[in-house]
Amino acid sequence: MAQAKISIDQRIERLRQAADRARALKRGTTLTAKPMAELLGVSWDVLRGWVNTIDGLEEAAQVQRGSHGIPWIFKPLKTCNALTKHFKQVQREESDRAKKQIKVAAGATIEPPREAMSLRDMRDLLVLNREVTDEQERQGKLANAEAIKAILQHVFGEMQAAGINTAQRLDPNGAWSAETRAIVDEVVRELMTEQERAAHEALSSF
Repeated sequence: MAQAKISIDQRIERLRQAADRARALKRGTTLTAKPMAELLGVSWDVLRGWVNTIDGLEEAAQVQRGSHGIPWIFKPLKTCNALTKHFKQVQREESDRAKKQIKVAAGATIEPPREAMSLRDMRDLLVLNREVTDEQERQGKLANAEAIKAILQHVFGEMQAAGINTAQRLDPNGAWSAETRAIVDEVVRELMTEQERAAHEALSSF
């Protein structure tokens, strides 16, 4: 069964919990593929996809690849720490992109905070910016709603484009079984349908 998509904030929190479990293991303990995936709370397919696609993860976590009956070997805490570092970087990059988009959309009416923002924070700030621009319109000031709409259209378009190649990014070498690939493709299609519906509802309000 496909796993539900979670936010970056949730992913980082789960990795923190996994790191706590890894610290409780006997010093020097190593784990094979499935036990490592279970400690992280993900499937082996997801963990293998991370190792295959995240730059530097294999080296940072000191992963020993397996093949032809030779098991994969993971160092639990190093793996947790390497994944946490990666997802925190992703979080910062997403936050920086959102801040730039918000600043342009709002005409710099509201300065985004300097600290990392969750997706909910970003959404709330966009709502606040819209309330401010609505008030500016009532006061006779110029509010560039078309610019905001264009930016949102671009953001939603990028989200759709990213979804199209999800399976290929996670399984670049075609190691997944046909069943696993079909499940991932179906989940991606459903997600993109929901994104398209949400985008239509958001844009129709402008």
